[in-house]
Amino acid sequence: SPLCFPSVRTQTPLQQWHGIERRMNLLSQPAASESVIPVVNQILRMPAHNLDSSYSNPRAHWLTEVKGWNPEPLNFFSHKPTTGTKAASSYPEATTFGTLMHRLIEIGLENPAIQTAPPVLPLPDAWVYDGKDMLDDAETIRRVMAEEGIGVDESDIQLALATEKRLGELGRLVRQGLLGQYASGKEYQGHVVEGLRTELPFYYVNKVEFSEVFRTGFSVDGTPVPLSRVDHVDIVFDGRADLVLALRDSLGNGYLQVVDLKTKGCRDSFNPEDPLKGSPLQCYEGELLNPTPSNSAERTILEQHTLQLTLYSLALESMEQQKPESERRTILPPSLLMGASGRILQMSSTEYEKAKITFSKHLEWMAELSANPESTPEPPAPSGDNVHTCPFCRGDIRLCESDEEALGPR
Repeated sequence: SPLCFPSVRTQTPLQQWHGIERRMNLLSQPAASESVIPVVNQILRMPAHNLDSSYSNPRAHWLTEVKGWNPEPLNFFSHKPTTGTKAASSYPEATTFGTLMHRLIEIGLENPAIQTAPPVLPLPDAWVYDGKDMLDDAETIRRVMAEEGIGVDESDIQLALATEKRLGELGRLVRQGLLGQYASGKEYQGHVVEGLRTELPFYYVNKVEFSEVFRTGFSVDGTPVPLSRVDHVDIVFDGRADLVLALRDSLGNGYLQVVDLKTKGCRDSFNPEDPLKGSPLQCYEGELLNPTPSNSAERTILEQHTLQLTLYSLALESMEQQKPESERRTILPPSLLMGASGRILQMSSTEYEKAKITFSKHLEWMAELSANPESTPEPPAPSGDNVHTCPFCRGDIRLCESDEEALGPR
């Protein structure tokens, strides 16, 4: 008989879903007043050289930090043969060559502290050592090369000889330029160097505070649940400045100035016989000792390192603030030392003040991206010269679009 079997009601999938939805709506949510949102802070460590690259191309930085992309050109699965390889260089890799030149400046630059003593304000012993001029000294150059394993055996004699010759040529250019004049104790535009410090270590922390930045989590009703409130992010820079000069003027005021060495255009493109046929950074207009950029190549490289130079100078300002007021020195606008010409390229006071504002705003963006990456808008695609330097715009498969080219295989 049919009565022997129990009656079973089978629900449709839609009925089952409605039942789940009713049970979810009946769940009691805790009152907001009962939950205490913890307050947290974060530390973001950042190398100085990332400042300018992330500022000039924020999209590449966003893709790397938020999306986790590897900042390398993508050449896999290409149907085209790879482009021609670079011609063999007569010199070490660019990073190694830069290390050699930095080391040569560190141990070969003359220190005029004894000649120009006494300083108008106290200087540590590490600033007033008796340094001799050995910028093109063959023994010093070979010592520098040996530290990087160059010239210690007969594996590549031609590379060692070419490198030794080039370092000597660059050392002589530095001696002839403004830094060499300062280092010999000479006065320029009313300033005299009282001492100097190479490879000055610094530790600089920039605190970025927030008011309403929350880290959220998932909830069953789809509404983000605040898990913590980010109070601030400490952006930490821990590094070394290539060179810092301690100067005085004719009125007895003390100053400090950052000088950062750049060796772009010092290797294969460098022409020691005819600068006009060599690297663009070998050429300049006007007076050799004038620290104002004289052409587009000099202006461009100074702009490309504006935030890095600003960081070094702000670190110096922070160090000076820890001294008694009577012993503090004024921080001059920072500068670059161009190995290709021996020239010093200095930011103007106006440029330095603008750079400090740009520096602060850029770190605010970096801190917000670190604290809450999902809420930070995606930056626009790179344009202009940044397209050619963006790792996602290069390679056989384009990963970042621009006005010039769409995404995908070339």
